[in-house]
Amino acid sequence: MKNSWFNKYGLNLYFGASNKIESYNRIENGSRAERDKLSIMKSNQFSIQSRIRSFRFAGEGIFSFLLKEHNAMLHFMATIAVITLGVLTGLSLGEWMAILLSIGMVWVTEMFNTCIEKLIDFIAPGYHQKIKFIKDVAAGAVLVAALVALAIGLIVFIPHLLY
Repeated sequence: MKNSWFNKYGLNLYFGASNKIESYNRIENGSRAERDKLSIMKSNQFSIQSRIRSFRFAGEGIFSFLLKEHNAMLHFMATIAVITLGVLTGLSLGEWMAILLSIGMVWVTEMFNTCIEKLIDFIAPGYHQKIKFIKDVAAGAVLVAALVALAIGLIVFIPHLLY
Protein backbone atom coordinates (compact mmCIF):
# COMPACT_ATOMS: atom_id res chain seq x y z
CA MET A 1 0.00 0.00 0.00
CA LYS A 2 3.01 2.30 -0.07
CA ASN A 3 1.96 4.07 -3.27
CA SER A 4 -1.79 3.97 -2.80
CA TRP A 5 -3.98 7.04 -2.53
CA PHE A 6 -4.63 5.98 1.09
CA ASN A 7 -1.05 6.93 1.89
CA LYS A 8 -1.02 9.93 -0.42
CA TYR A 9 -3.92 11.56 1.42
CA GLY A 10 -3.13 10.30 4.91
CA LEU A 11 -6.08 7.92 4.99
CA ASN A 12 -3.78 5.11 6.07
CA LEU A 13 -4.33 6.67 9.48
CA TYR A 14 -7.42 4.48 9.67
CA PHE A 15 -7.15 1.94 6.88
CA GLY A 16 -3.54 1.41 5.89
CA ALA A 17 -1.72 1.25 9.21
CA SER A 18 0.24 -1.95 9.61
CA ASN A 19 -1.50 -2.67 12.90
CA LYS A 20 -4.00 -1.22 15.36
CA ILE A 21 -1.31 0.19 17.65
CA GLU A 22 0.21 2.17 14.79
CA SER A 23 -3.21 3.48 13.81
CA TYR A 24 -4.02 4.42 17.43
CA ASN A 25 -0.68 6.22 17.81
CA ARG A 26 -1.30 8.24 14.67
CA ILE A 27 -4.76 9.25 15.85
CA GLU A 28 -3.56 10.14 19.37
CA ASN A 29 -1.26 12.74 17.84
CA GLY A 30 -4.16 14.24 15.86
CA SER A 31 -7.01 16.62 16.67
CA ARG A 32 -9.45 16.41 19.57
CA ALA A 33 -12.12 14.91 17.33
CA GLU A 34 -9.69 12.20 16.22
CA ARG A 35 -8.81 11.45 19.86
CA ASP A 36 -12.54 11.26 20.68
CA LYS A 37 -13.01 8.82 17.83
CA LEU A 38 -10.04 6.82 19.09
CA SER A 39 -11.63 6.41 22.49
CA ILE A 40 -14.73 5.05 20.78
CA MET A 41 -12.62 2.73 18.61
CA LYS A 42 -10.76 1.38 21.67
CA SER A 43 -13.97 0.69 23.53
CA ASN A 44 -15.67 -2.47 22.36
CA GLN A 45 -18.23 -2.36 25.15
CA PHE A 46 -21.46 -0.43 25.15
CA SER A 47 -21.41 2.74 27.21
CA ILE A 48 -23.82 5.63 27.51
CA GLN A 49 -20.92 8.08 27.24
CA SER A 50 -19.77 6.66 23.90
CA ARG A 51 -23.36 6.70 22.57
CA ILE A 52 -23.72 10.35 23.60
CA ARG A 53 -20.43 11.12 21.85
CA SER A 54 -21.65 9.37 18.71
CA PHE A 55 -24.83 11.45 18.73
CA ARG A 56 -22.71 14.58 19.22
CA PHE A 57 -20.64 13.70 16.14
CA ALA A 58 -23.83 13.13 14.15
CA GLY A 59 -25.25 16.45 15.36
CA GLU A 60 -22.04 18.23 14.39
CA GLY A 61 -22.31 16.69 10.93
CA ILE A 62 -25.90 17.84 10.47
CA PHE A 63 -25.09 21.32 11.76
CA SER A 64 -22.05 21.62 9.46
CA PHE A 65 -24.13 20.42 6.54
CA LEU A 66 -26.78 23.07 7.21
CA LEU A 67 -24.21 25.86 7.55
CA LYS A 68 -21.91 24.99 4.65
CA GLU A 69 -24.14 23.63 1.91
CA HIS A 70 -26.33 25.97 -0.12
CA ASN A 71 -28.75 23.21 -1.10
CA ALA A 72 -29.28 22.39 2.57
CA MET A 73 -30.75 25.84 3.13
CA LEU A 74 -33.14 25.35 0.18
CA HIS A 75 -34.21 21.98 1.58
CA PHE A 76 -34.59 23.53 5.03
CA MET A 77 -36.88 26.29 3.72
CA ALA A 78 -38.91 23.76 1.72
CA THR A 79 -39.19 21.54 4.80
CA ILE A 80 -40.48 24.44 6.92
CA ALA A 81 -42.97 25.43 4.19
CA VAL A 82 -44.30 21.88 3.80
CA ILE A 83 -44.62 21.31 7.56
CA THR A 84 -46.37 24.67 7.96
CA LEU A 85 -48.78 23.85 5.12
CA GLY A 86 -49.39 20.43 6.67
CA VAL A 87 -50.30 21.99 10.02
CA LEU A 88 -52.57 24.57 8.37
CA THR A 89 -54.41 22.00 6.26
CA GLY A 90 -54.81 19.43 9.06
CA LEU A 91 -53.17 16.38 7.50
CA SER A 92 -54.17 12.91 8.68
CA LEU A 93 -51.68 10.58 10.34
CA GLY A 94 -51.14 8.65 7.11
CA GLU A 95 -50.58 11.86 5.14
CA TRP A 96 -48.04 13.04 7.72
CA MET A 97 -46.21 9.73 7.42
CA ALA A 98 -46.00 10.10 3.64
CA ILE A 99 -44.84 13.73 3.88
CA LEU A 100 -42.25 13.07 6.60
CA LEU A 101 -40.84 10.03 4.78
CA SER A 102 -40.57 12.12 1.61
CA ILE A 103 -38.80 14.93 3.45
CA GLY A 104 -36.43 12.45 5.07
CA MET A 105 -35.70 10.77 1.74
CA VAL A 106 -34.71 14.10 0.17
CA TRP A 107 -32.52 15.09 3.16
CA VAL A 108 -30.74 11.73 3.26
CA THR A 109 -30.03 11.68 -0.48
CA GLU A 110 -28.76 15.27 -0.36
CA MET A 111 -26.45 14.45 2.55
CA PHE A 112 -25.12 11.32 0.81
CA ASN A 113 -24.64 13.31 -2.39
CA THR A 114 -22.66 15.93 -0.46
CA CYS A 115 -20.50 13.23 1.16
CA ILE A 116 -19.81 11.61 -2.20
CA GLU A 117 -18.88 14.95 -3.78
CA LYS A 118 -16.62 16.02 -0.90
CA LEU A 119 -14.88 12.65 -0.76
CA ILE A 120 -14.27 12.62 -4.50
CA ASP A 121 -13.01 16.22 -4.47
CA PHE A 122 -10.60 15.25 -1.69
CA ILE A 123 -9.33 12.08 -3.33
CA ALA A 124 -9.18 13.27 -6.94
CA PRO A 125 -9.23 17.05 -7.37
CA GLY A 126 -9.68 18.27 -10.91
CA TYR A 127 -11.81 17.00 -13.76
CA HIS A 128 -12.08 13.31 -14.63
CA GLN A 129 -14.76 11.89 -16.94
CA LYS A 130 -15.38 8.83 -14.75
CA ILE A 131 -15.68 10.97 -11.63
CA LYS A 132 -18.11 13.27 -13.43
CA PHE A 133 -20.32 10.25 -14.01
CA ILE A 134 -20.27 9.35 -10.28
CA LYS A 135 -21.11 12.91 -9.24
CA ASP A 136 -23.86 13.18 -11.86
CA VAL A 137 -25.48 9.94 -10.72
CA ALA A 138 -25.34 11.06 -7.07
CA ALA A 139 -26.93 14.39 -7.99
CA GLY A 140 -29.49 12.52 -10.06
CA ALA A 141 -30.46 10.50 -6.97
CA VAL A 142 -31.27 13.77 -5.19
CA LEU A 143 -33.34 14.91 -8.15
CA VAL A 144 -35.29 11.63 -8.20
CA ALA A 145 -35.93 11.90 -4.45
CA ALA A 146 -37.07 15.52 -4.83
CA LEU A 147 -39.41 14.68 -7.73
CA VAL A 148 -40.93 11.77 -5.81
CA ALA A 149 -41.38 14.07 -2.79
CA LEU A 150 -43.02 16.67 -5.03
CA ALA A 151 -45.41 14.05 -6.45
CA ILE A 152 -46.32 12.85 -2.95
CA GLY A 153 -46.79 16.46 -1.83
CA LEU A 154 -49.14 17.16 -4.73
CA ILE A 155 -51.12 13.98 -4.07
CA VAL A 156 -51.46 14.87 -0.38
CA PHE A 157 -52.01 18.64 -0.57
CA ILE A 158 -54.15 19.17 -3.69
CA PRO A 159 -57.31 17.64 -2.19
CA HIS A 160 -56.85 19.75 0.96
CA LEU A 161 -56.33 22.95 -1.01
CA LEU A 162 -59.21 22.39 -3.47
CA TYR A 163 -61.92 21.37 -1.01
